[in-house]
Amino acid sequence: MVAMDLFLTLVSGTSVALPLGYIGFSLSKAKKGRKPGSKVIRKLETQLPAFLDSISSSLTVGNSLQQSIETAIKKDQTPLEALFKTIILRVRSGMTLDASLELQARELTGGSLSLALLSMASSYRSGSNMIESLSMLATLCRERESLRKKILARTAQSRTQGYVLILVPVLFMLLLFVVSPHNMIPVLRTTLGRALLGTAAALQCMGGIVIRAMLKQEIL
Repeated sequence: MVAMDLFLTLVSGTSVALPLGYIGFSLSKAKKGRKPGSKVIRKLETQLPAFLDSISSSLTVGNSLQQSIETAIKKDQTPLEALFKTIILRVRSGMTLDASLELQARELTGGSLSLALLSMASSYRSGSNMIESLSMLATLCRERESLRKKILARTAQSRTQGYVLILVPVLFMLLLFVVSPHNMIPVLRTTLGRALLGTAAALQCMGGIVIRAMLKQEIL
């Protein structure tokens, strides 16, 4: 009986850790070099459509793009203010507006905000209709955020299952101590038992880390 309990304890850790460890390693190899969007960037992206609308409104009254950005900064007072202030400061120091926008976009490494800055730089350089471009960008950003929320809602069950997989081995171990304490106490008192528990705990921690990493993968 003790041998069976020890075996189940070890399996409870390896059953989750080993396969998910392999999957997590494969995913990390496949996505090496890709920087996931941070919570700060995600927050900025949710505020971006309103900020673009503010710039567009300022353009309709005849202001230049730089003047419109400065007006939007003063008007909205959002976290985007710091980002666009950096762009304007570079322009005032001698850099062209399109170059400053592109430089800021490269620093962000992807996402709606980077796409918007690159599109603004391209439209500014080509002399195309900036008002129409900003309107399309704002619509695109809103649709992207809406799609992301739908994906999060539809994958909620998968995320819950991931957390359950993390907790099941721990709960199973506690259950064994409750229903069969006379068989599980030797696990804590013998060298072999403590070694197996340590191995199971290490593998379980590795599996939990991999599951959390998979659940935190960037969506859109």
